[in-house]
Amino acid sequence: MSGAKAGSAPLACSFCAKTQREVKALIAGPAVYICDECLGLCVEMLQGAVPLVRFTDVARLGLALDRFDRARAELGAAYDTLRTQAGTFAPPQTPSGDGS
Repeated sequence: MSGAKAGSAPLACSFCAKTQREVKALIAGPAVYICDECLGLCVEMLQGAVPLVRFTDVARLGLALDRFDRARAELGAAYDTLRTQAGTFAPPQTPSGDGS
């Protein structure tokens, strides 16, 4: 997709934050972009097929889930590295709470 300069950050949907590499099409407006998936959801909402939602809430939730998935993957990789280096790495034991 054209529009992004070489070396610059890829363009992203203003509603779901998916980059131009993650969607089939990205339509540009004045300082905003909408992807084919969000546009399809808009059409479905206008036709009454799905309830109206606030895109900002959906986008925020999607970004949070993406960050969570990336963090989980990074922590999993770090855990695997520690386990490999230490041989028998086990998660720390939680205190029993009985004061002993």
